Amino acid sequence: MKKLLFVAILAFCSAAYADPQPVPGTPFDRYVTPDTLGRQIAFYVSKSGSERLPLALIIQGSGCWSVFTQHSAGQISGWHQNTLFSIAANRFRVMIVEKPGVGFLDDPINPGTAENCTDEFKKGHTLERWMEALKASVLAARNQLNIDTTRMLVAGHSEGGISSAKFAADNSFVTHAAILSGSGPNQLFELTAITRKSNQNLPENEREAAVDQIFQDYKQILSEPNNWTKLMWGHPYLRWTSFLATSTLQELKRSNAKIFLAHGTEDLSVPIESFDLNRAEMLRMARDVVADRREGAPHNLNKPGQNGPEGMREVLTAVANWFMSN
Repeated sequence: MKKLLFVAILAFCSAAYADPQPVPGTPFDRYVTPDTLGRQIAFYVSKSGSERLPLALIIQGSGCWSVFTQHSAGQISGWHQNTLFSIAANRFRVMIVEKPGVGFLDDPINPGTAENCTDEFKKGHTLERWMEALKASVLAARNQLNIDTTRMLVAGHSEGGISSAKFAADNSFVTHAAILSGSGPNQLFELTAITRKSNQNLPENEREAAVDQIFQDYKQILSEPNNWTKLMWGHPYLRWTSFLATSTLQELKRSNAKIFLAHGTEDLSVPIESFDLNRAEMLRMARDVVADRREGAPHNLNKPGQNGPEGMREVLTAVANWFMSN
């Protein structure tokens, strides 16, 4: 009931373009802005005093889960934007954008996939359309809020790393980009690399058959590239067609931003080789890059002995200090 009442209030305020609405129990206000595709995009920016502060946009990973969660006792908590806010210490304002087709407090089964997402999300979640939503939100914040526009950070985890790299490449006002457990050359390469690694105990012919199946599956996607109802690897064909049309590495090369890379050596979602390649190419091009190669860490960046969000907090602390001192 609390969720329904709060969502109803937010919907009314969005339609009326009223004053920003606070998210109860969090340091964030909710805003709504139209994008170039005619959608109403919800975004959240941390509260601030009168001081003019730079903006740090953090981009979530794959799936259709809301960036805020309501717990059984009724309290609301946020994703990594809350962690980044606690680290910011009034040095910058933190921003996050809700994906179009995702409702406030949505918490689907299998949240990292599109399996239980709305049709609106499945039809609309392409990299290009996501960039439009992000850009509209950032421009609204820069134009309407007390933002220092001389520097800006974009940081993203997993799929958010791909998005962060492209957003930095597309928008020259981004001065710093942090790719956390993000892709490298492309996700198709990474799917094959992870498949080979996770099946290393199988006989070679079985292992290579599993790898070849990835390529066969992708050929199936290419036969219906705009199909948003059929899923492969947990996401619509359309999503894969869009995201595989780009490369995090190529977007990093195309951007002018300073680069921060963080990745775990035991990541079973994106191979550590992608991180190594990104780092090598940035150094080869004499780019300004900081690299945190986290020994023994999986996709969530926790080193051995770390629990919960400890690894991410450690990384985001380093990102925040780098952003404000470089």
